[in-house]
Amino acid sequence: MSVTGFEGADGLVPGKSTAEPAPVAAAVPRNEPDWSGIAATCGFRDLLAAKRRFILPVYLFFLIYSFSLPILAGRAPRLLSTRVVGGVSIGLLLEMLPFLTGWLIAWWYVKAAARFDKLAKSALEQAQASGLTSGAPGAQGGN
Repeated sequence: MSVTGFEGADGLVPGKSTAEPAPVAAAVPRNEPDWSGIAATCGFRDLLAAKRRFILPVYLFFLIYSFSLPILAGRAPRLLSTRVVGGVSIGLLLEMLPFLTGWLIAWWYVKAAARFDKLAKSALEQAQASGLTSGAPGAQGGN
């Protein structure tokens, strides 16, 4: 029975050589970091926890906001059509708000990223001090 559907009656793929494949060169041993060890370090866990504390609330806020506007449009169209100033309605304000919140989230993330960078540097130094990565402390090490 054909495994891929491309084999002929003789079990060979048309146009493919029946010669043995060239031997694969032996893998060159590399000085790979111990990823399991790095993931277990306190510094790395602190970095992931800090990122989670930032990303999860922002994601949930954006998700709830993104779904609430279409739900409000379907369930409370009179509320959204309420005029606030001149021709500007509540619906228009809520529709334009994501532009502002996008910039605010970006600004907030830039500020938080400085803290993430410090935690990442600390985690890298901790991993290098423990011998989990190659390179001298403070160097990038690895690949």
